[in-house]
Amino acid sequence: MVYRILIDPMLKGLHRRVVSQISPGQLVLDVACGHGTLARMIASQKDCKVTGIDLDAAKIAEANRMAQKGNLKGLDFSLMDAIDLSPLGDKTFDVAVTSMAIHQFSPEAGLKVLMEMKRVAATIIIADYAWPMPGSLYGRLARAIEWIAGGEHHRNFLQYMKNGGMEPLLHKAGLRVEKQDQQGKGTMTVSLCGI
Repeated sequence: MVYRILIDPMLKGLHRRVVSQISPGQLVLDVACGHGTLARMIASQKDCKVTGIDLDAAKIAEANRMAQKGNLKGLDFSLMDAIDLSPLGDKTFDVAVTSMAIHQFSPEAGLKVLMEMKRVAATIIIADYAWPMPGSLYGRLARAIEWIAGGEHHRNFLQYMKNGGMEPLLHKAGLRVEKQDQQGKGTMTVSLCGI
């Protein structure tokens, strides 16, 4: 509830940028979809069939409830671990997206997630924190949000930043950045990647 009320509105511009990279009618996988905000936006604005996956059963239940409430078609939310997408076939999707999730994983897990996304989709779109993080008010706010998240989440964020953000992971995963732009006053980056 807190995420949906406070964080989702802050990510609206980032989500719009992700959606703008998707063509109408594509098959899309939203990895670590949370409450399904981005998946619903893609389905409603691009008339895409979107599958959202997350490992949190409560978030998947909320995503399904919100999709039914909005009477949106072409949405499917499932409980699945992003590290192991073996139930999904190779190149099943046109596009795999993930928004503000990779920094939450350990470096090893983040790499596995990217490798799985690469296996199941032809194009990858990743929205996450920029590196280096600006020292501006927006950068301090982002750091504060991650500090409040605490625990393993915060430790993984710190490791993500220490390791140089997304670029090293993309390189290790063999993903080629075709287009990249900054969002959120330079605190976030949207990377459109090819294989």
